[in-house]
Amino acid sequence: MTTTDTLLGPLKNAERHEIGGVQVDVVRTGNSRVKRLVYPVGFRWSKDVKPVIGTELCEHAHVGFLAAGRLAIQYRDGEMEEYVAPK
Repeated sequence: MTTTDTLLGPLKNAERHEIGGVQVDVVRTGNSRVKRLVYPVGFRWSKDVKPVIGTELCEHAHVGFLAAGRLAIQYRDGEMEEYVAPK
């Protein structure tokens, strides 16, 4: 991806992967990893990742922040939350 947006630019020493259209950059720091995920517009787990992973929902715990855009999440119990990045 070539861009002038510093949020989306290359990360030094990152391993880059793609899964279901999501760009995943992984940087190792000590014994940990930091990941940057860039989701395409219109991304949906059910259509983009479920066929690849095979689970109904994402089963990982997440800690992170939303740097740009918006993200809606539906939990197993049906509850929905929407997050919007600060401007």
